[in-house]
Amino acid sequence: MGEWFWDVTVDVSDRRGAANALELFTAVHAQMVHQEIAAGWGQTTLSLAPRDAVAQPLLTWQGASPAGQAAAVDRVGLVAGRLLSVRSDVPGVWFESGAGHRAEKLFSLGLDAWGEGGGLVTLSTFSDAWLTLDLRERAQPAVHAENAPRLAAVLRGMSEVLGSAPDPGDPTRYAHPTATGFEDLSEEGADYDDSWGTFEVPARWQKLMRLLPDGYPEQGYESWTDGPVRYVKVLSRDRVMGYLWAGTAEDAAGYEPRTAAGEAAFEEGVPWLLHFAKARQAGVPPLAALREVAGSHGVSEQHDIDSLDMLQEYSGRH
Repeated sequence: MGEWFWDVTVDVSDRRGAANALELFTAVHAQMVHQEIAAGWGQTTLSLAPRDAVAQPLLTWQGASPAGQAAAVDRVGLVAGRLLSVRSDVPGVWFESGAGHRAEKLFSLGLDAWGEGGGLVTLSTFSDAWLTLDLRERAQPAVHAENAPRLAAVLRGMSEVLGSAPDPGDPTRYAHPTATGFEDLSEEGADYDDSWGTFEVPARWQKLMRLLPDGYPEQGYESWTDGPVRYVKVLSRDRVMGYLWAGTAEDAAGYEPRTAAGEAAFEEGVPWLLHFAKARQAGVPPLAALREVAGSHGVSEQHDIDSLDMLQEYSGRH
């Protein structure tokens, strides 16, 4: 959707450069939590590597909060010629009609710090809740009014913590970042009439297909229908991960990952789609396969919706 950059200085004079860098990173994250726009830590990755051989890191780590890794990284040393990179998916909450909606990757927070003392903090966002137009170029003044001031407050807070002003990233196919959020596109319009359908839906499908065995598209049902669909919610630990669906009048069925559930939503769909492929090979009609597959996993409540397009949009937003 958009991103912002801050140039920072990291104190490496006392051989605790890594600890100082991670302290800065966690302070920025704490500011986002204080603003009640972030909801804890998501998946975080860390690497310390020579700048001329970043593919051969001296230290790597994956987890949630990186604060506890300072001592380990300092033992290796953030010294001249080395690069410390930290990336964290930040879950958070956006609002619509006063109701909060959690997204497991509302933001991505990044830090690159090099041993000579310089650094760059990056914030990226993946929600259209901050925009005057949604991803289908429909005006959303109420959603914008609820959320845009919160994003502006986070950008101000980060600038105070980091001691520098944000440098907005380049315009994207969705929106134009500014120092306080995003430009108002309600008059000129977005660059694309339907960014969601043009870019995001195909990208989600391709990402899902990469997780499946070769030849799946030929084995499974048709992946698109223009008619109504019936769907069931796919749950994991009482959280909706996606929607398993079947066309009510066509030989089509599939799975829509719920964007707000994050990367796990894609992985969750793989066994369901493989079950669908087996059902099709056995000659089972899509609706019967939906009942069979859902029933075998303890999912019984089925819902009807007017089109797959509507289900895809819902799965991407809520």
